[in-house]
Amino acid sequence: MEISILSLKKKNTLIASCPKGLEPALQSDIEALGFSIIKIAPRAVYFTTDEVGFYKAHLGLRTASSIKLVLKSFESNGTDELFARCEKIAWEKLLPKNVPVNTQVQVSKDFNPKEVFEVFKRGIETRFLVRSGATPVFGNKDNSIDIFVYQYNDQWTFSIDTTGKALHKRGYRVEGHPAPLKENLAAGLLRLGGYKGQKNLLDPMMGSGTAVIEAAMIQLRKAPLIHRKKGGFAFEAMPFFKNSVYRQAQDECRERKLSDLVFPIWGRDVHPDFVKGAKENALKARVEKHLDLNQLQFFESKKPSEHGLMFTNLPYDQRLKKKENFFECFSEHITKEYAGWDFAIYAYEDTFKAPQKAEALKVFDVPNGSLETKLWCFKL
Repeated sequence: MEISILSLKKKNTLIASCPKGLEPALQSDIEALGFSIIKIAPRAVYFTTDEVGFYKAHLGLRTASSIKLVLKSFESNGTDELFARCEKIAWEKLLPKNVPVNTQVQVSKDFNPKEVFEVFKRGIETRFLVRSGATPVFGNKDNSIDIFVYQYNDQWTFSIDTTGKALHKRGYRVEGHPAPLKENLAAGLLRLGGYKGQKNLLDPMMGSGTAVIEAAMIQLRKAPLIHRKKGGFAFEAMPFFKNSVYRQAQDECRERKLSDLVFPIWGRDVHPDFVKGAKENALKARVEKHLDLNQLQFFESKKPSEHGLMFTNLPYDQRLKKKENFFECFSEHITKEYAGWDFAIYAYEDTFKAPQKAEALKVFDVPNGSLETKLWCFKL
């Protein structure tokens, strides 16, 4: 499979990566956009789409961390074929001039990563010398293009990162909260918790407001990266980039967006500075008019509607600050005041215990960076 240029008629294979534990959520995201799943791997989902879909995937996948375009996939039990396979790829149509190339090699212990890199590098340089008379500069720098060589058993895959800046960086979050959730993690947790924009939602400890903002974009069917600034994606600097097709993808994403919420979304926090920050973030995300964000002590709260979903990221480590019996009090309060609701509670390890009256309990292991955290989903 040699890439000459992306085509509207051609099916391109892409790899979307995600945080550990969110693979089912990412699969749902991909299927919601109408793309065809090839396989699910640890922290990644492989899928196919056409040229418009290629751009829509970058704009619309909520749970993805990055997207890679598969350039070549083949079987080989050694490195003899690597040079020939690499040299046949149309690198001159993929790599922008004067932009450093960073090659990452992941192989089994049967192979020497440095030797694999040198063979791969020589293949790229040979192709460039023949086609353009110059060779790219290799090095890991801020603006470098990332290329990946991956080997598992006898299967080799070459791919290129077309994302650039990570997809969780939506561009709306301001600094100020000590433990914010990454945007794609929040979106994935909402998906695992059963939120599809078809029920009322409350985050009673919203912090920076990431979860309620992502929930608003889910319900509004708003593409999470639609406001990324020009030049913010790596593919925009690549020779195959077609601005007219990219604009078509943007227009199709905008056409899907709804004008207003059907189901209300409430965000609460006891800290006034966090409420202020959440409102600023919602304003930058252009969803502020759809959200009800206010200050409230959780243990003074009551359910704002008869039914709904409570999603929250419970405090842990430095956020807890020695609040005695916090988790026990939390469980008692939701049992007393939120009967009839669904819950998706994100908590550190086993600090949280579901109430005795909890029904349909599911627990998902979804680490938050280096923290061993879980998502507890149940009904009361």
